[in-house]
Amino acid sequence: MNTAIEKAKRSLEGLSVGDAFGQLFFQLSPYRITPSGLPQGPWRWTDDTHMAMSIVEILATYGRIEQDALARAFAGRYAKEPFRGYGGGARRLLEQIAEEGLARIVARLFGARSYGNGAAMRVAPVGAISRRT
Repeated sequence: MNTAIEKAKRSLEGLSVGDAFGQLFFQLSPYRITPSGLPQGPWRWTDDTHMAMSIVEILATYGRIEQDALARAFAGRYAKEPFRGYGGGARRLLEQIAEEGLARIVARLFGARSYGNGAAMRVAPVGAISRRT
């Protein structure tokens, strides 16, 4: 297998653990979590990891980001597991992509910007595959 894809998959693994750990703080007080007393699993990862999985899939398939394929992958994963914490705007967008396939047009819903840290959460695999060493 391509070493760059292996690196992207490792970055996805780290991202998912950090995502699931961070998700704990939406449910528990940070004062109740100590290194010796972490909550029992399973820890649930969120839409950020879910979407990063699509990014890795597209990078493995095409060797680059193919926007339409990525939009379809996002919409497909959302349809299978919509409970991962997607915000209202993302839900509308992904449902429209699944129904209409108008990824580039529907993306205007967000005015070409993000309203959270999701993009930062999902970009690690792109960096892993982009670095050629």
